[in-house]
Amino acid sequence: MCRGADALSDLLSSGIRRPIAICSGHVHRPMSSLIAGIPAYICGSICPANPLLLDPTREPPVTDPPAL
Repeated sequence: MCRGADALSDLLSSGIRRPIAICSGHVHRPMSSLIAGIPAYICGSICPANPLLLDPTREPPVTDPPAL
């Protein structure tokens, strides 16, 4: 759900050295994925997580534990 995902992928792949990982924060929910084949991780938070709203017709419960 990243706007400009293709441009980001091109940028990450065009360098002399590709990053070994991408780490960022925070959306109050830990997540991991691959971006242009590079492992990516969003850090969690000690604050309560926000509901993961992937479907506008339902709001799932938030049961994620705190994270650092």
